[in-house]
Amino acid sequence: MEFVQPWFLFGLFALAIPVLIHLFNLRRFKRVYFTNVRFLKEVKVQTRKQSKWQHLLVLLARILVFICLVLAFAQPYIPMNNQGYVKGEKHKVSIYIDNSFSMEARNARGTLLDDAKSRAKEIPFAYQPSDEFQLLTNDFEGKHQQFVSRDEFINMVDDVKISPVVQPVSKIIARQKDMLAVNPAGNHEVYLISDFQHTTTDFSSLKKDTATRVFFVPVAATDRNNLYIDSCWFSSPVHLKDEGERLTVRIKNSSEQSMEKIPVKLTINGKQKAVASCDVKSEASAEVTLSYTNRETGIQYGKIEINDYPVYFDDSFYFSYQINDFISVLCINGGEESRYLNALFGGDSSVIFRNNAATAVDYSALPGYRLVVLNQLKSFSSGLMQSLDRFLEQGGNVTLIPPAEPEFDSYAIFLTGLGAEKYLATDTADQKVTILNYQHPLFRNVFEKIPENVDMPTVYSHFILGSSVRSEREDIMKMQNGSPLCCSFSCRSGKLYVFTCPLEIRFTSFPTHPLFVPTIYNMALLSQKELPLYYTIGNNTAIALPNVPLHNEQVIKIKALQNDFEIIPESHQSANSLLLYTHGQIIQSGHYNIETGDAGNYGVAFNFDRKESEMQCMTSAEIKDALNRLGDKNYYLLQANNTPILQAINDMRKGTTLWKTFVVLALVFLAAEVALLRFWK
Repeated sequence: MEFVQPWFLFGLFALAIPVLIHLFNLRRFKRVYFTNVRFLKEVKVQTRKQSKWQHLLVLLARILVFICLVLAFAQPYIPMNNQGYVKGEKHKVSIYIDNSFSMEARNARGTLLDDAKSRAKEIPFAYQPSDEFQLLTNDFEGKHQQFVSRDEFINMVDDVKISPVVQPVSKIIARQKDMLAVNPAGNHEVYLISDFQHTTTDFSSLKKDTATRVFFVPVAATDRNNLYIDSCWFSSPVHLKDEGERLTVRIKNSSEQSMEKIPVKLTINGKQKAVASCDVKSEASAEVTLSYTNRETGIQYGKIEINDYPVYFDDSFYFSYQINDFISVLCINGGEESRYLNALFGGDSSVIFRNNAATAVDYSALPGYRLVVLNQLKSFSSGLMQSLDRFLEQGGNVTLIPPAEPEFDSYAIFLTGLGAEKYLATDTADQKVTILNYQHPLFRNVFEKIPENVDMPTVYSHFILGSSVRSEREDIMKMQNGSPLCCSFSCRSGKLYVFTCPLEIRFTSFPTHPLFVPTIYNMALLSQKELPLYYTIGNNTAIALPNVPLHNEQVIKIKALQNDFEIIPESHQSANSLLLYTHGQIIQSGHYNIETGDAGNYGVAFNFDRKESEMQCMTSAEIKDALNRLGDKNYYLLQANNTPILQAINDMRKGTTLWKTFVVLALVFLAAEVALLRFWK
């Protein structure tokens, strides 16, 4: 135990006062004569004994009152842990200011960021002018990687602004300790000023450290309500001109109040397309569906908007998608052309359908198609197998329709080489299709309501597929005997659709059945490779552009549509796509255009990370409990709600103060003295 004002301990000499009063009791006794004292003797002895104990207890109470008062004025305290600290050494202090979007919330001192900056400016004044300080924010900027003087630090704090970057607490502390490790000399201390959201405060990942003190300084908002757009998705992955779209938007309410009649607005390419409203209960989410029609082809830039205050960074949500002018399909025929395929695609302006004989295939032209149909090929040449393997590697899709009498060995080499199952034998028994995989992408949006007792196609003869645990087969249509009429395999970066019989009337009624059109047509539609609807800022997810070759002198650029922002991303060529890495250079949400030169342009959208939208933060009690569970004496909670942080730091350095305890004890002993004098008869 140590004392703030130890000279008050000289007051302990005053303990002699009650002792002297007790010893030199100058009170005079008056002698009274009685005629017979025989009856008073027993009472007199008992009274003198009680009086002696009473005086001793009163003396003890008075001494303890004096001791407690003197100790209270001396301000005793149990000092904080000083392990690893050297007296006389300079302090190196790293101060982190949380500048994420959640710091836009407000309290009595303004925004939380303003409050944090004000507290950060006070901290250096708790140290000597010769000590050095380092500023850190979520951006991890290069200019914040060095220790500076007090005045330089204060000037740097003034430049801190809100940022979309989000960092967990464990990563922040690790970064601060790394910077301190570069400067090993001196005493090290770390401060974190933040609202400590649950989504970013990972105390369980903290490591013990005996060389660095870490102080957590929470700032709290008076209003934590927030309504935000969480995500969006289309009901169908296929986008066509003059076709209807159904866009579902999820809106979350991170507050204790329910929200009603929230207006939701959708714009496509700057034109308003739909408006809706929704009700969102407290601490819950709601989904609203926006319906509209695509009126033009090309890149579609979408934006969803709501209105919410005071946190508004998540009130807008951006997305983009592509509507192609047409889909290119190549049919390689082993014999005659399929009249059913010609009838399906021949009159559709959105599909360019070409027939080609197996003996006259231009393998170099395959990358220009999205779907290749292999219609009743007798066998496969090595050149065709290599070209199809490369086509699947580049993300293309292949549909295989076998002939009546295939060369099983050739088909086995082709199918097993792609990781698919081969044809084994022929089954001539009539079979009825009994099961449709409604969850398969080919049928996912075909039926508004799943019909009962629907008439299914009949198969008169089919090939049995071998079974393999290594294959990724997904049955699309299954017959009574459990064999598939049609199934799909994930091969390379594309899809392989396999039929088990020729699509002719003498083998199956499927070509004339209503299921034929959506099944084959969706194979063509789903062959289009789409970029994600949106990307999240800070995730550094690679943007994969399909079938874009990278030339030596080619320069890829990403340009913002809303301003003059432009970057040249890092690019790598993979087997089937061009990978672009932004490395955190994109920090503003919105729409961006990727210029690739001869390969055309691509549209992408970026949104802020929604981690900051969840406004639930840790209370001081929760932080204290978490630090206690961590069991590290060098982690401290520094509360400065109604006091200057400079005073809070000085109080923290005193450790556990005891003067209030001694004041209370002095009052207790004083009350004990009064009770002894008044009630002891």
